[in-house]
Amino acid sequence: MAEIKDIFDENSTHGRDADKIREASLQVADTAQFVDGLRRRVNDDTALLMTSGWLGPAAGKFKLAMEAWDTQALRIRQDLETIAENMGMNSVTYSQADDDVQQGMNRVDSLINAAIESKGPMPA
Repeated sequence: MAEIKDIFDENSTHGRDADKIREASLQVADTAQFVDGLRRRVNDDTALLMTSGWLGPAAGKFKLAMEAWDTQALRIRQDLETIAENMGMNSVTYSQADDDVQQGMNRVDSLINAAIESKGPMPA
């Protein structure tokens, strides 16, 4: 899987940037799912450890630390999902703006060509 930073380059052409944004959005969504899977595995391991008969102050502190970790991991997953969703919406907006610019450039090109053709051949 490509790194997100590798998806963007300075030499893109019309339409490719929106595709790259969509691709990066999917990678961010995949990362959110990875974080959630990791979170679930850690929760399962923590539950096994806590039900193994471990008692005392260390067990209580460990449980509190793991609950805090779980809360933060959940927040990271939610933030990644929000980022992926926003990137997806931005790719649509970007694509529409890119199409508008391309249409404008085509109109300008047509007007320039029409003006040149109406003046006849250029003197040598």
